[in-house]
Amino acid sequence: LIAHLLSTPASSLKRKTLVVSDSPFQRDFLKKILGEHNFPTIVAPDFEEGLKLALSESPRIIVSDLELGEKTGLDLCRSVKLEHKLIPCYFVICTADKRRIESVMTPGNGVDDCCLKPSGPKDEADFVSRVALGLLL
Repeated sequence: LIAHLLSTPASSLKRKTLVVSDSPFQRDFLKKILGEHNFPTIVAPDFEEGLKLALSESPRIIVSDLELGEKTGLDLCRSVKLEHKLIPCYFVICTADKRRIESVMTPGNGVDDCCLKPSGPKDEADFVSRVALGLLL
């Protein structure tokens, strides 16, 4: 199913993705991975810029680090989906700590998926597959 989604021609609007991370390396890395799978990707370095781009660009998918300095990816998700009602929007949180996934996925957060940050080819394939699920909205 995922391979089919990624091979089917889709408009740029349907695949527009926002990556929010306070790590320049992580932003560039995720943008590269997503770009290789035909996801037009914009990036933001923090909560404020991420919220601004989410509201002005209306991405279909948002991928955010869990930790964004003073604010978190959960704060961003709640603001985008619950306060500003940006729908449809598929929100994925990335974390380096496997133990945090369960608390991130607590009902009421608005998060659609939580995954470990990709660090190798297998992780990258899993990451892209999980992000691509947002195309089903």
